[in-house]
Amino acid sequence: MPKKKNDNTTSGVSVGKPRGVDAHAYFGGLADSYGDGYRDVSHKKYPANRYRLNLVKKILTDLRPKRILDIGCGTGDPLVEIAKMGFDVSGFDFSLEMVSKARENLAAAGVSTEAVFQDDMEIPSHVPAGVYDCMIALGAVYYARDFNQTMQNLTDLLLPRGHFIFSLRNQLFSMFSMNHYTKEFILENLVPYEKLSKGARLILCETLEKKYDEGSVKKIFDNVDTQGVHSVFHNPLTIKSDVLEPLGLRYEDTYYYHFHALPPLFEHLVSEEFHELSAQMEAGTDWRGIFMASSFVVHATKV
Repeated sequence: MPKKKNDNTTSGVSVGKPRGVDAHAYFGGLADSYGDGYRDVSHKKYPANRYRLNLVKKILTDLRPKRILDIGCGTGDPLVEIAKMGFDVSGFDFSLEMVSKARENLAAAGVSTEAVFQDDMEIPSHVPAGVYDCMIALGAVYYARDFNQTMQNLTDLLLPRGHFIFSLRNQLFSMFSMNHYTKEFILENLVPYEKLSKGARLILCETLEKKYDEGSVKKIFDNVDTQGVHSVFHNPLTIKSDVLEPLGLRYEDTYYYHFHALPPLFEHLVSEEFHELSAQMEAGTDWRGIFMASSFVVHATKV
């Protein structure tokens, strides 16, 4: 019998169950190489971070905010590029290793190292309120242990009519992934499982497990990604009611990235074609991103 997960807008950590690794601990150990994800050529993996940054840079170019805060700035690669565009931007990260690497990158680019500081996005204590008219969070907020409270704390610091631009993991990608995520999404979000008879439940579970679990790597507990890091997923079609409205944020737009031209399994079977065709699909407003992109960027405005 499937276990109903906590709502996707919560941290979803179950008492008595093992928890995923905290993002700052996991990625802090990768500080020296994490920035490679923003480079198209030198990075061996699919450059999803580059496509995300390109989307955000386009949004910022259109908005022209006065002061930008980069939440979970990591190695500072996006911060450097945004600063070179002429924006007043600063950022913070909880990982001291990331802060150190970001300052190193800023110094090499001729940007003041004071633009980066250490802070906790879940309970920010060094971010001044009423200063920033734009906040960006690239690959950060979905790692929060308490997503709702983290988003509230950050929104409170944003100026009225300020812009909040953040990325989330796409729960609906499960319908295209053809693996255990597909099975879990069907059982927990689509079918009326609780209304089925015991026999029907057994047939349903056995059928879905046979179809989607074979050869896949199973999660050992809820809200953990394939790297073992705590992470939450969101449905892009319900983002307004589930996330934005409770925070007093007005929805502006959604942009999809990290497209998969084929289900993930094929990335290892026909890698070159998979990456080439996926790259051709990287258009943020392509409707197919609802199912074929594993992540999306949300642009909202504080009311």
